[in-house]
Amino acid sequence: MQVKNKVSIWLGHFNNEEEFNRFMTVNYNNEGEAYSSFTETMEIEYTDDDKQEIIFNSQLTKDTLRQASYADYFLDGIDFPDLSLHHYNCVVLVYDYEYNGKIKSSDNFVFIGAFQYTKEEGESINFSKASVSPHIDGDLERIKKYDALVEENKKAKRQFLLYSLIALSITGGLIRTGHPWWSIIPGIVFLFYLFSYLMMRAATPQSIYKNGLLIPSVVTSVNPIQIVAVADMRAKDEAEMIYGAKRFTYNDWPEKVNIGDKIPCAAMFASGLSDHHNNMEAHPIIFATDNKEEIEKCIAAIEYNEWNTCEKLAQLSLESSFLENKKNCGVIYYNENFTENEELN
Repeated sequence: MQVKNKVSIWLGHFNNEEEFNRFMTVNYNNEGEAYSSFTETMEIEYTDDDKQEIIFNSQLTKDTLRQASYADYFLDGIDFPDLSLHHYNCVVLVYDYEYNGKIKSSDNFVFIGAFQYTKEEGESINFSKASVSPHIDGDLERIKKYDALVEENKKAKRQFLLYSLIALSITGGLIRTGHPWWSIIPGIVFLFYLFSYLMMRAATPQSIYKNGLLIPSVVTSVNPIQIVAVADMRAKDEAEMIYGAKRFTYNDWPEKVNIGDKIPCAAMFASGLSDHHNNMEAHPIIFATDNKEEIEKCIAAIEYNEWNTCEKLAQLSLESSFLENKKNCGVIYYNENFTENEELN
């Protein structure tokens, strides 16, 4: 399903980042979702004498503004008014927010305009409601060749089915022998394994790449090839914001990679009884398609701050004492301020 939102775009100039942060704290009331970038210089140049159209020379500015739309031609299609700013060092995007004067334009902060962007909302699969889905029609033979997790899921499905049948037979035996109250416990176990089996069965290899949650990962090793994927691990909307970082190792990869390369993935989650998922699987999009354009669109659909968070947590996870700890299926849990969550780890 397509979800349409608005984003308001701002450019400004401040003496330092502290002054900029103070300005945003005072003038922005946190209504909606905001993302900002501040750097010492973001160069621009005007393309005509009337200053009606400008070129952004800073790649950071281009990357930031592209988040307002997932269309490649977005920047080329905008004519900006006279900015009255000869230079600037901050870009602010405010999502799902109609500009109504709550943020004031000033000599050092200029409202550019509100633009509409569209993204796809995924189906509910395996406890994950994807806000952005890959929508890749994956090549099944390619997936079977490269994605070892698919084969592991097959084995897990068979185990869940077996466990559910064993629990069902125990439940039936207790009922037949006149112990209906004792049958409640194996009955609950039966329902748990049956539900898990049905959920895993619904997540076919191709549906994972079509409707899973699109998340970032980065290459951290090339011999062997390893990536660290990062995802929001909340199982409930009202739960505390917690990130999960997990390392994956591969014996086979479709092409040459370098440390630091961005790898978009389709994620699947497993949930226990807590507010947060107890496992996360990352399926690299390149395992489902060799179409460079589709892969680049997936990279662009993941927001800049998500990639930034992924890179930071990937590095932190490699230094973590929990890296080899299999307690959480290899997931390392981080608080929103990037400190390790001791309770979940």
